[in-house]
Amino acid sequence: MPEMIHNNLVRMGNASIPLGLMAIGAGLQWVSTKKDLTLVGMWVTLKLMVLPLLVLIGAHIINLPEQQRINAIILASMPTATSAFVMATRMGGNGAIVSVTISVMTILAGLTVPFWLAMAK
Repeated sequence: MPEMIHNNLVRMGNASIPLGLMAIGAGLQWVSTKKDLTLVGMWVTLKLMVLPLLVLIGAHIINLPEQQRINAIILASMPTATSAFVMATRMGGNGAIVSVTISVMTILAGLTVPFWLAMAK
């Protein structure tokens, strides 16, 4: 691949995360109904607590080596990607709930990722 094309593709790729975060910020509307809060809480709990727990149990069952177990737990405990917001809005989903969910997950991941990392060791 020519260097000029490669450099431009790298620049565009590097801009994707900041652009996704800006899109989430622009679409952020704090949910107002109890149903919406329940939905956000359910998604956050499933992604940040239940999924890493299932991965940890599975890693112990199949007796993964420590480094692979740690890698699996880190991947499982990360918050949802910002691209979920873009997909939800483009496909007619509820972008407002998705943006709040991603924001809450990202904030709480600062607490849950170190917890799961400690559990993996």
